Amino acid sequence: MKNKLEMNAASLEDIKQLEELFMELGALVENSENLNEFERLVRIELKLDEYRLKQTLVGQKIESAYAMELETVYKNA
Repeated sequence: MKNKLEMNAASLEDIKQLEELFMELGALVENSENLNEFERLVRIELKLDEYRLKQTLVGQKIESAYAMELETVYKNA
């Protein structure tokens, strides 16, 4: 799995997109005290969907590789 990740190194654009996502999610959580838990979760999911639509192909491959690795770790735990 590490070889695939090394071949598909994240670009500056990938890192910038992630930084923006984390900043937006942080602001959403900080400014959502008047939302119930379900509404907060829905807004977080919408932000994640927006990020995935803008994600580069390399970013998608890296995310998929990490997701598979985490799933393997979870199954083996």
